[in-house]
Amino acid sequence: MPRRLADSAIALLFPGGTRLCGVMWSVDGYLFPHEGAFLYQIGRFASAGEPIVEIGSMRGLSTCCLASGVRASGRSAKVIAIDPHLYGTEAELRSNLKRLGLEPVVDVRVAHAQDISEGLNGQLSAVFIDGAHDLQSVSQDFDTWSPRVKHGGFVLIHDSTPLSKFPGPALIADTRLHAGDQFDMVGRIGSISWGRKCGGHGWLPRMHGASLVDSLIRIAKRGRNESQG
Repeated sequence: MPRRLADSAIALLFPGGTRLCGVMWSVDGYLFPHEGAFLYQIGRFASAGEPIVEIGSMRGLSTCCLASGVRASGRSAKVIAIDPHLYGTEAELRSNLKRLGLEPVVDVRVAHAQDISEGLNGQLSAVFIDGAHDLQSVSQDFDTWSPRVKHGGFVLIHDSTPLSKFPGPALIADTRLHAGDQFDMVGRIGSISWGRKCGGHGWLPRMHGASLVDSLIRIAKRGRNESQG
């Protein structure tokens, strides 16, 4: 509970924070508050009618952040939330969406991402890769979904930076998310690595203060590690 209170307060420092405060307070999950604000901005400004695909929803914290942004945009886009819910989290996800009034903008798909990709047509505004974290799964998700993202859209990989680093996501982010022929801009916010597809309209998220939050989290993590040692 203290962490949720702190996350809600920190979220208020970023654009969309007043809309996200209730999400960060009431939905359980693994997302730093400035990451939630970043996903909100992706939902609000990167979605222009094309859907956003989320691979890995669990209880819906990241889903609700993305969907809150889509709802605030006033556009007809949807978040396609894909997760097989092997740990029995589907009911909690749907409950959170209903309580927050986000059901109309989220298409819940209880399935593996590869199965959904075969029947989903059209371009995407963004894809948030946060499914199975082994190298093969992350590589497959990246290869399957990143080509579907439109020019100027975003590819996001969770748990891929030193702030929360898993070998599979980190390796794909380090080797595939770099500026060049595919991405014209790349960056990191919290534990999320992101790339913007070349050829778009040039929108970028405004996240002033995110680096300070990163530093504070690193200090807190270091303090916990030292006290445990």
